[in-house]
Amino acid sequence: MSKMPSRARPALRFLAVIGSVALLGYLVWHAGPAALWQNLIRLGWGFTAVISLAGISHLVRTWAWRLTLGTERHKISFPNLVGLRLGAEAAGQLGILGQTFGDSVRVSHLSRLIQKTCCLASVTLDRGLYLVTGMIVTIGGLVAALPLLSRTHALHFYAGLLIVGSAAFLLFVLVTMRKRSPVLSPQRPRPQSP
Repeated sequence: MSKMPSRARPALRFLAVIGSVALLGYLVWHAGPAALWQNLIRLGWGFTAVISLAGISHLVRTWAWRLTLGTERHKISFPNLVGLRLGAEAAGQLGILGQTFGDSVRVSHLSRLIQKTCCLASVTLDRGLYLVTGMIVTIGGLVAALPLLSRTHALHFYAGLLIVGSAAFLLFVLVTMRKRSPVLSPQRPRPQSP
């Protein structure tokens, strides 16, 4: 597999920045700058708090992802990892294809600095833990909201079904990983007898 020439990388980065700024400008124009400004004024300092909490969340998730790199983590700086995470999260807003693209970019960039197996495992573990914690938060939110939902029997039934199904899936993943099934977790190589 041939590597991209080093002269082409700045040009691609420049194109990505131009494309991103153009997309942001289009979205602001389409939504209406005056309407956006009025909404920002209405939110006030609450908007700053939401952005700050989201930033802290990304920093903590990047720090946790860095821990999955093991002894290789000193080869890439924390700011670079933050940039990779933010890029992958931005691509993830486009759905499952965007998430796949964003995670592929993370693996591709990291594989220039560390072993490909290590970076692939770290990105996979990071995404998997994100999905599992998302399911846990969803289950907790549904359990908390269940008494507040309307008295419709069907709504309670389907909410309960979603809670039980999600909990069963999480239990299945936990048991499978605990048993070191080759489907969800890598097996340790067994020592060969002489």
